[in-house]
Amino acid sequence: MPEIAFPVYTLQRWDDASSTWQDHGTFTTERGQENADYAVDQERLWETGPVRLLKDGVPILADDPATHGFQTA
Repeated sequence: MPEIAFPVYTLQRWDDASSTWQDHGTFTTERGQENADYAVDQERLWETGPVRLLKDGVPILADDPATHGFQTA
């Protein structure tokens, strides 16, 4: 039986000091998307700042750091 390849979800938070996105968690397996969505919800609940969610390295959700009052360049 072939191994099932699940997508990899990566949660990132904006780091204002370095003006870059920093990895903050990786989620995979059949519950990867559910766990990643929950993590995004928690980050927003706690207002930790801009977040971005990648699926296999491609952004599928991204907050704009400028709307949170952060410098982006």
